[in-house]
Amino acid sequence: MLDEMQQRKDAEFSSCRRALSITKALAVAIFCYSLVVSLFLIPSLVGHPGASRRSTCKNNLTQFAIALLNYHETHGSFPPAYVNDKDGRPLYSWRVLILPEVDQQPLYDQLRLDEPWDSPHNRPLLDVDIPVFCCPSDENVGKGMTNYFAVIGPETVWPAPDACRLDDITDHQSTTILVVEVANTGIHWAEPRDLHVSQMAGEVNPTAGMGLSSRHTGGTQVLRVDGSVRFIADDTPEEQLRAMLTRAGGEVVDDDY
Repeated sequence: MLDEMQQRKDAEFSSCRRALSITKALAVAIFCYSLVVSLFLIPSLVGHPGASRRSTCKNNLTQFAIALLNYHETHGSFPPAYVNDKDGRPLYSWRVLILPEVDQQPLYDQLRLDEPWDSPHNRPLLDVDIPVFCCPSDENVGKGMTNYFAVIGPETVWPAPDACRLDDITDHQSTTILVVEVANTGIHWAEPRDLHVSQMAGEVNPTAGMGLSSRHTGGTQVLRVDGSVRFIADDTPEEQLRAMLTRAGGEVVDDDY
């Protein structure tokens, strides 16, 4: 009887040892598999943050599209590039006017809209970061600064100080630029300063001067009037870039760029 009990115990022990050995083998196999997979994935993981930041930037521009079109529906036009006081001096930018459309109604309600953006009352309120106004790829952007700009000028969608309506845009909306990205500007999002078409550089990511630029590899992103976000390559010819910035020029735009 005792011999039989001992034999059963020995059999159970052997079974447990085999099970434990199999479990260990599986654990080692899973670990080795995970290690191999990780080695293959490291290059893609290294590149992933840049792609993620570019996607966030694209989402920011999409939010601008929604905000600007909602503003147009409410007011019958896009916002002016800036708001002037009674003497014609710019007070604040169009980005202030769309605050209610980017979930910033409480901030907007606290502002004195008859005062400049940097008045003693307004400046402390406006000295805040609003994520939708910043591209996450631009790590040098300062507190309260912005990467998203209007390109202003009499033939653009931002004929400052006047406002533009969709009816004023006779070029294709899918190839007409509404908002652009600019890297490392040092310009506050409420400041009435944007990119003037006659003063900007005629290339993407220019080596000198201010123009369409970004920290993304190979080009920059822009928002079109139709609400689409497109990537504009570094090698885009100046005449094509200028054609995309007019609202009624009738130019032929090669969308391959």
